[in-house]
Amino acid sequence: MMQEFSDQLFQRLKDGLLVISSERALPHIRLRDQFVLIRGMISELRGFVADHPFLEVAQEVHYHKAVLPRFKAQLIYHVELYNLQVGLPLGGAGLVLDYYRRFFAVCLEDVERFRFYYTYRKLGADELDVLYFTVSGDKQSALLPAVADMDECATAVGYLYAKFMAYELLYDFISAEVEKLVLAAADSGSAAGRPRFKWTGKTIDLIELAHGIHLENQIGNGEVGIVDFFAGLGDFFGVDLGIPKKGMDNLMDRKTMSRTRFTDRMRQSLHGKMDELEKYDPDRVLRKMRL
Repeated sequence: MMQEFSDQLFQRLKDGLLVISSERALPHIRLRDQFVLIRGMISELRGFVADHPFLEVAQEVHYHKAVLPRFKAQLIYHVELYNLQVGLPLGGAGLVLDYYRRFFAVCLEDVERFRFYYTYRKLGADELDVLYFTVSGDKQSALLPAVADMDECATAVGYLYAKFMAYELLYDFISAEVEKLVLAAADSGSAAGRPRFKWTGKTIDLIELAHGIHLENQIGNGEVGIVDFFAGLGDFFGVDLGIPKKGMDNLMDRKTMSRTRFTDRMRQSLHGKMDELEKYDPDRVLRKMRL
């Protein structure tokens, strides 16, 4: 009965949070409304528990281990999300990505301090549940964590479970934001409007490579025109490859070096690397042949 009630209550909570997030309000006003909603739902949950006392220890364990932390996690998550968003720096994607990384690193440090309890949760362990998730057990062991930010109606490890859940929600949010930044950077060529990859070698070498790729019909089944291919490859590397025919003429006009000097060197480099790897791993061929 408690599980059914808590599931319905949590759905109401999610629906309410969705409405609040869709409203155009200042961040601190939104957080205030979220607090009021979440605390109201937790109060309803506790009222239900008061009216329907636990009949056995297993019910109390389930409440403090799974039911209550799910609601408390929303409270912690929205506080962390607020702090994350109000501290967001102005600047390019690189600056924002670094900010996200540093912010979540602090959260990971918090998890690291309670690694034993986090591992207990991830493993789905239950050997210490009576100690960790009952009010009577929570007050009588030195094995329990010292946690300041909790109330009298929760257990210390139950509070940590709520924190772990909140950090997982925060990780999902940050991951989604990072993915948006990366995709935007890929679409525009870079976060700052510059090519993602800058060709720093000789332009004629890239021209030689471009002609070789195009002649092998490796792009678009050979249906991409050479002019379009040169323009696209040049944009990707931030280099003006010029007119393809003129580039070919320059390659053919080489007198003191091989007309395919760059691709010759590439072939030599590849063979050299392969020889080096085989030198340090002579049994590789035998393993590949499953001998």
